[in-house]
Amino acid sequence: MFAAAITECIEACNAAGQLCEQCAMNSLVTGETRDDAVLRCLDCVTIANMAALVIGRDSPLVMGALVLCAAACERCAEACDDGGEGVWEQCGHACREAARSCRELGAIYDRRRAEARSWERWNNS
Repeated sequence: MFAAAITECIEACNAAGQLCEQCAMNSLVTGETRDDAVLRCLDCVTIANMAALVIGRDSPLVMGALVLCAAACERCAEACDDGGEGVWEQCGHACREAARSCRELGAIYDRRRAEARSWERWNNS
C-alpha cells in the first residue's frame, strides 16, 4: 500500500507539472491569461516536479514537499477552474488529483511515524 501510494503521488505530481506547463504556455501563446493563473501554473510546475523528485528519493524533506505541493496545486486548480474548457480544465483536474494524492501520502507518512514512535516507546519500556 505504501509503495503504491508513493508511485501514485509521483505520477500525479508529474502529470500536474506537465499539464501546468502546457496550460501556462498555451495561455501565453493565445493571450488567454486570467489574473495570476499563469504564475500559479508556473509555480505549480516547479513545485510539483520538485515534490516528485523528493518523494522518489525518500528525502527527509518529503513531508514539507507534500504540503507545499498540495498547496501549490490547490492554488493552481482554483485559477484554472475559472478558465473554462480544454487545457484549463485538464490542468485544474490534474492539480486537484496531485493535491489529493499529496495529502493522502502525507497522512500515510504521519501514521507510519506515529507507529514507529509507539513501537520505540514500547521497546524502551
